[in-house]
Amino acid sequence: MDLLSVGLLIFFARIADVVFGTLKTIAVVKGWHYRASLFGFGEVVVWLLASAAVLTNISTIPLLGVPYCLGYVSGIWVGIRIEQYIASGDSVIRVLTVKGDQVTQAMRTEGCLVSCFEGKNRKGSISLLYIDTKRKDSDSIIQEVENIDGNAFCTVDDVRLAKQCQKT
Repeated sequence: MDLLSVGLLIFFARIADVVFGTLKTIAVVKGWHYRASLFGFGEVVVWLLASAAVLTNISTIPLLGVPYCLGYVSGIWVGIRIEQYIASGDSVIRVLTVKGDQVTQAMRTEGCLVSCFEGKNRKGSISLLYIDTKRKDSDSIIQEVENIDGNAFCTVDDVRLAKQCQKT
């Protein structure tokens, strides 16, 4: 195999191994044990192949370290993009707004679960809303809140576990 082919192979193998690592980390954080194990296995297999290709030839072809490093950096970017595209799970959006009733009604019309708490800040009355939504929908929900109250303050948290508890 020529140098260019080996370099490209190493580059794309590193991208794959870092993407597997990114997905593994997400699966661990979300408590997905089986997925995390599968992603971890894929990460190590691909890493071993890429590392072996570099380490066995590094003394004669030190330039192989370049595609190895570039593949790592590119893999971080690709892994993050894939994770953002998948956007699995739920989010809780906290909203501070003076238009609590309007935002609550709009969010419930969109099918969101909303809890509203009334309070006071230094400027007067304010509503604190907790909006439960799919992570994929968070940006559009925030945009809708901004359309209703351009001065609202929003924060978004990922939810590790959401479960309705009911006593029988």
